[in-house]
Amino acid sequence: MSLGPVAVVGAGPSGLAAAIELARHDIPVTVHEQHAQVGGRFHGDFQGFENWTTEEDVLCWLARLGISLACPYRALNELTLVDPALRPWRVRSERRLLYLVKRGLEAGSTKASGLRPRRWACGCASRTAFDRRS
Repeated sequence: MSLGPVAVVGAGPSGLAAAIELARHDIPVTVHEQHAQVGGRFHGDFQGFENWTTEEDVLCWLARLGISLACPYRALNELTLVDPALRPWRVRSERRLLYLVKRGLEAGSTKASGLRPRRWACGCASRTAFDRRS
């Protein structure tokens, strides 16, 4: 059975990762995004790739999917979390708990240096809500 073409809704990290994986398997894919420019929603915000719910390190998992985190990141072994009563809880581990990455379009962000360029290299098409093509 052959698949295609596939439409992926949303050009966030999950949508781009899905599109890259489909394109790597020669399945035609178009990413549909509601905003005129992908990644414009975030302007220097930070996101954590959590690393404590599975045995496999999240960077190894991404590498297995053929995705390298080409942007700068900070690996954290210690976090301070706050509960609903605003009490701080310090969490420490020998294993990386979180990889902190910068989101947005500027240099050093996940979109500019990570997933965004990969989708073009894999041959993924892209359309925004502002495209007038059918």
